[in-house]
Amino acid sequence: MTGSTPTPDLHLTDKRHRDPAGFGAVVVEGSRHGMAVVSIERLGKRYGRRRAVDGVSFEVNEREVVGLLGPNGSGKTTILRILTGYLRPSEGTVRIDGFDVVRDGHQARALIGYVPENAPLYGHMRVN
Repeated sequence: MTGSTPTPDLHLTDKRHRDPAGFGAVVVEGSRHGMAVVSIERLGKRYGRRRAVDGVSFEVNEREVVGLLGPNGSGKTTILRILTGYLRPSEGTVRIDGFDVVRDGHQARALIGYVPENAPLYGHMRVN
C-alpha cells in the first residue's frame, strides 16, 4: 500500500477527535439527524498481496457532507467503487441505508448515484 489510508473529513461542528489509526487526520463529528445512511466497518480490499484499503471505518448520517481525502494510491477510488457496488470488498461491510452492498446489492445501488472521474463510455458512441 502506498501512502496512507484515506480518512473521512467531516467538518460540520467543532467537536474534534484524533484519528485512532494515527494518520494525522482530524475527524470532526457532525450532528446526528438519524440513522447512518452510509456505514463502512473494517473495510479491506486486496489485489493479490497488495492491500489497497486496510481497516477503514466511518459513517455518514443524513444531511452530512463528507470528503474522502488522501494522497494518490491511498484507496479513495477503491472505497468509492466498493461503496457503489463496482467492486467487492475483501473484508468488512458496507451498508447503504441499511442494505449491505454485497448481500443486498440491487437495493443498495438503487439508492445511490455515482459519476466516476472517467465516465465508462465507448469512444465510438458519439452525440451529434
